[in-house]
Amino acid sequence: MAQWPPPPDLESINEIVATVDVEGYLAEGAPGDEYEIEAEEIHEAISTWSIEELTADRLEPVLADIWQGAFEYNDAQLAERKPKLRALAEEIAKFFGPEAKPRCAAHELARGAGRLPAQGSAAFVEVLASAAALRAGA
Repeated sequence: MAQWPPPPDLESINEIVATVDVEGYLAEGAPGDEYEIEAEEIHEAISTWSIEELTADRLEPVLADIWQGAFEYNDAQLAERKPKLRALAEEIAKFFGPEAKPRCAAHELARGAGRLPAQGSAAFVEVLASAAALRAGA
């Protein structure tokens, strides 16, 4: 049986960092790999952590250190980004920490778009079928 939650992988960290878009660069049209270096540093920093260690409180100072090093921010500039860095820490913890729950990509996309159908409904079953088809390569 596979470990749950799975350990942090670089691809997922890249996606989470891009989704949170701490600097707002992607929203302004920057290339999708804008945060690639920061994502690699995050992955390197946490790849050996246990599931129990992957909490937002533990992640937040690590993310702040990475951000300060990458962007050479002073304390005031870093403080402006604290809410977004906290959101990033919470997202990483949500997917890989002790409170992580199994989910599929289609479920997350629908939830993020505000279109998550009620569990057990025909629409929900359709989302699950779509996710299964994607995994099967259909």
